[in-house]
Amino acid sequence: ENHAYQDNPRVNIAVDDGRHFLAIHPERYDIISINVSDPHIPGSSGLFHREFYDLVKERLSERGVMVQHAFGLDLDVILRTLGDSFPT
Repeated sequence: ENHAYQDNPRVNIAVDDGRHFLAIHPERYDIISINVSDPHIPGSSGLFHREFYDLVKERLSERGVMVQHAFGLDLDVILRTLGDSFPT
């Protein structure tokens, strides 16, 4: 059950290149969800670097939350990098 979040006028869904979207849109967001799970998928490796996570932090609202979908062989590296940028 997702409570028809897509019909809520307060919700803005962007299906785009996440890095580019955040770089050109200065708005702040309550939730940034990254659903690419594998840095080995062509074009996705840039979503698992500290520079990208720093950009995400700049675009989060004061109490905003970032969600990263991740698993696989590189999970330890991804979690360490993510933890360096988001210690809490």
